[in-house]
Amino acid sequence: MGTREELLDSLNEAVSIIQQLANIQQRLTNVRNQYQPSEPSTKRKRRISWLFIIIPALIISVAIDPQKGFFGSIGFVGLIVVIVAGYFVRKYYYQRKNAAIDEVNQALRVKEKGVIEDLQNVQATYQDRLASWYPENYCSVDAVQFFYDVVKNYRADNIKEAINLYETSLHQRRVENNQKQALQQQKLNNLLAVGNLVVQGAALNEMNRHNAVSESEMKKTNWTLDSIRSRLQ
Repeated sequence: MGTREELLDSLNEAVSIIQQLANIQQRLTNVRNQYQPSEPSTKRKRRISWLFIIIPALIISVAIDPQKGFFGSIGFVGLIVVIVAGYFVRKYYYQRKNAAIDEVNQALRVKEKGVIEDLQNVQATYQDRLASWYPENYCSVDAVQFFYDVVKNYRADNIKEAINLYETSLHQRRVENNQKQALQQQKLNNLLAVGNLVVQGAALNEMNRHNAVSESEMKKTNWTLDSIRSRLQ
């Protein structure tokens, strides 16, 4: 890697390998996100599932004889029978559902194993071709593509210069992101301020309206009193 052309060839290979690592890692994440938990998977779900036993028992007991109500229609023993039957129906339902979930998860485990094998193969290639010269802390598609571009465009002659330029670029991105966040926060504050002014203006208008109504009522009262006085004179 003594010449610029050799460095470009090596960086081009690094772009390919690191891109493969990123793609395989994304595939692995996608597969693992598809795993389904057994049902019912939480205490809350288990509690809710019991309602599907109790509620039908209540409905059946009342439907048989609405006047006798809950216990009177089917009796305590009948209620126990309904609950036990519901329990086995619930158990059978979740067994069938979990069997289907297990089948899906088993297929995902086979798929995951294949993706892990692909990942291990590319990791071995990375160790063989890149580990001796490529900086491990910059093992990302963004970084390696940046290194290749700056060397290709004669902005850097070696990895050290490329790293320095990349760190400068990262710093500029952070500054720009902070400025954008500050600008967005300022816009939000301005909107809140405008909203407060609108609320205050509406409250002031309502107060003025109330004062105007009160003044008008007072004038009417005064006029009525003056009219009464004039008639008494």
